[in-house]
Amino acid sequence: MKNDKIKFTKKYIIISLTLLVLWCAYMFYFYNYYSDAMDMITVGAKKDIQLLELFYYRGTQTVITLVSYFFLVSIHMLAVQYLRIQVFFEEHLSNFLKISIIFLAVMLILSLVNSFWMLFIVLILISFTLNFIIYTISKTRYSYINGDVVFEKKGIKDKETAEVLLNKYENTKAAYFAKKELVLVGNILLESDKTYRIELVVEEKA
Repeated sequence: MKNDKIKFTKKYIIISLTLLVLWCAYMFYFYNYYSDAMDMITVGAKKDIQLLELFYYRGTQTVITLVSYFFLVSIHMLAVQYLRIQVFFEEHLSNFLKISIIFLAVMLILSLVNSFWMLFIVLILISFTLNFIIYTISKTRYSYINGDVVFEKKGIKDKETAEVLLNKYENTKAAYFAKKELVLVGNILLESDKTYRIELVVEEKA
């Protein structure tokens, strides 16, 4: 299960970066080889070329663009990483979609003032698309089945602390899984380094 999450996260990062690189590469190619045909291209393409100039020749705005983009990607990485482990995530996943829509609306308004902000529209659309993909996957592939580990914490020094933490998480999440006709079973395991590991496993109701 953990390997599946890591593989999915890596694919997600690759896809995200590829989308940005392909867009920049396309506009760079178009700008260099078709600059004489400016009168023949659409208004949208002209704005994209203006964005590329801003992206390359205005350092501050370039930094803001990259930081904003990777901030969006990091949010999605966090979302993917916790799809299975943080059991409350499914309940609030749709909020990510709403946030994307709000950002998109703001950037659309700003783009009317300065074409630079149109680049952020591209980033928000990518964000919205990836959010929707995650939302869809969480409803299908990431449904909980008997035996899934939904919470795990390592490196606990004593058993008493482990018991307290286990009871805390079990009480917090029990109602959520009761709606799904599942129960939580807690385990406290002694590791080879003499520390304790706790885990919550879902099981079908008898």
